[in-house]
This record gives sequence, C-alpha cells and structure tokens, in this order.
Amino acid sequence: LRHTLGSVYNDLGEYEKADAMHRKALELRQRVLSSEHPDVGRSLFYLGSTDGMLPSPEREALLRRALTIQLKVPNVDGNDLADTYQELSSALRAQGRFVDAENIARQSLAIRKSVLRIDHPRVANTMIALAQALGHQGRVAEAEVIHREVLGVFRKLLAADHPNVAKSLTNLGQALRDQSKFPEAETAFREALELNRKIFGNSHPTVNHAASELASVIMSQERWSEAETAYRELVSVTGNREDPDM
Repeated sequence: LRHTLGSVYNDLGEYEKADAMHRKALELRQRVLSSEHPDVGRSLFYLGSTDGMLPSPEREALLRRALTIQLKVPNVDGNDLADTYQELSSALRAQGRFVDAENIARQSLAIRKSVLRIDHPRVANTMIALAQALGHQGRVAEAEVIHREVLGVFRKLLAADHPNVAKSLTNLGQALRDQSKFPEAETAFREALELNRKIFGNSHPTVNHAASELASVIMSQERWSEAETAYRELVSVTGNREDPDM
C-alpha cells in the first residue's frame, strides 16, 4: 500500500511525499525480510525511481542493488527487470554517462522485445530512453529514426490527441532541429503545440514549452517577424521576457 501511495504521489509531482512512502516501505521490509528477498528488491526499485529527489549516484546505487536481487530470482518477470534497467539508464544519463546509459537502455529494450509485442507502449517508452542516450552523444540521426518509430507506434495505439503523441512530436522536432532540419522540425513543433493546447489549454507549462520550441525554430530560419510574433504571444501568456531558446 505504501508503494502504491508513493507511486501516486510521484505521478502527482509530490516527490517528497513519494520518497517518504517508499523509504518507509523499504525500512519495514528490511526489518522482516532478508536483504536478498525479491520484495526488498522491489522497494529499492521504487525508491530509486522516485523523480526529483535523490542525487543520481544514489539512485544508481539503489537501482543496481535492486537489479542484483532481481537477477537472482528464478523466472523473474521480464517487464520488472526491464523497468529497472530503464530507470538505471535514466540515472546514468543524468550523470552524463551517456554511453553507459545507452548500453543499459539497449539491455532494457532487448528484454522488453522478448516479452512484449514490438508495438507495445512499454517498448516504445524504452526506445525513447535509448534515443535520449544517443541524442546526448550527438548521434541525433539515429535518435531521429527511433523517435519516428515511437511516434508511429503511439499514433497507431493511442488517441490522436494523447499527450504521448504530443511528446513524441516534440522529441522528433528536437532531433530534427539538432540536425538543422528546420522546416521539418517546425512541422513537428507546430503539431505538438496544437495538440498540447487541445490537451492542456493555453497557459500550461507544457504549452509554453511547445510555443518556445516553435518560436526558436522559426528564428533559426531567419523569419524574424514571425519569430517575434510567436515570442510576443509566449510572453503575453507567461510574463517571462527572457527566453533562453531565443
């Protein structure tokens, strides 16, 4: 129950409460179970997966301990194992260890593909982790290919206005922008902005970020008047006159 509550708090962005719940659950399990018990491993995973709280090296240590326990469990659930590898990849990426993050993400993806169909959303989410690790290494063309594939999966499985579709468009736009493919990036960012406005309204931070991405890529094409208009619209909503992307 504590882990369930912790996960709910994490999804709501209440990270301190999530961390407290997961820590208490781990403490209770360590009192009554052996250090190698699978439930202790799950508690370590939950704590290591809490967003925004622990320093990345500490997250890595928790997740590696969880992984060590999981790998000793006969017939371990493949998705649980892939989840731990994926979170570990995230912790490594946050430390700037992008090659290590890539290798771990590839392990997670291989496991996912062995237990789920190729177009399953959880496979797609692991592909995003791999693309992020590649992008941070400057391998943006490879990342672009993956983001296109993920977008195709989400368009196939989810509603046209699902947040994951919008996020995938943003990821694709960033990969295109980083290769100076500005017209294609603009198309992706425009669609992402339209979807985010439909999902969240006009004043949500996600919408503001999408508008900033679009204004930036317009500016990169030296369409100064359009970029100024887009930026003024953004300022009118956020009240922020300093846009680092501009």
